[in-house]
Amino acid sequence: MTRYHISQVFHHRRADRPGDIHADGRPLLSWRVALLQRLEVPEAPGLYPQFRLNEPWDSPHNLTLIPKIPQVYQSVGDPAGWTAMLGVAGPGTMMPAGGGMRMSTVQDGVDLTVSLVEADAAVEWTRPSDYLVDWTQPRRGLGQRRKGQILVATARGTTHALKANVPDSALAQLFSVDGAALGQTGTLDPTTLW
Repeated sequence: MTRYHISQVFHHRRADRPGDIHADGRPLLSWRVALLQRLEVPEAPGLYPQFRLNEPWDSPHNLTLIPKIPQVYQSVGDPAGWTAMLGVAGPGTMMPAGGGMRMSTVQDGVDLTVSLVEADAAVEWTRPSDYLVDWTQPRRGLGQRRKGQILVATARGTTHALKANVPDSALAQLFSVDGAALGQTGTLDPTTLW
């Protein structure tokens, strides 16, 4: 996954953040599948209609589509069909439980709110699984792929490699859509982050 790949995804995610595909309150497929309808990559247009949206990601039929991962999601060094491009998820993030978030609800500004991360552990790209933030240890599961740096995309769609020495408090503030609501104070200085 490169900065170009992340920015391509975010160029198409930024108006409204699609959530996972659900049925009966249970996530079936990842937002990465839902986004296929809007991606402008060669693999995307014909791939979305092949999914059975009423079946989970690991149904016999949908499992056959995992190897058809669009290059935009493929992470370098991971098996075909796996991605480390995960949405930042959990209460107070761009991906709260139950779905995506509208850009207008971001209180901290779209330039300083991280929506995607390159996580250490990859998942099948169709699996509805993302990076669940641990607010006490926001760096957990991040930074091993690039010698401490963390590749991220903001809610605006810009990509950055976070410096290895960014404090956990700043990382938590970047993951939050409203740092003040989480007790985070102070203004982030982008020159110290990337």
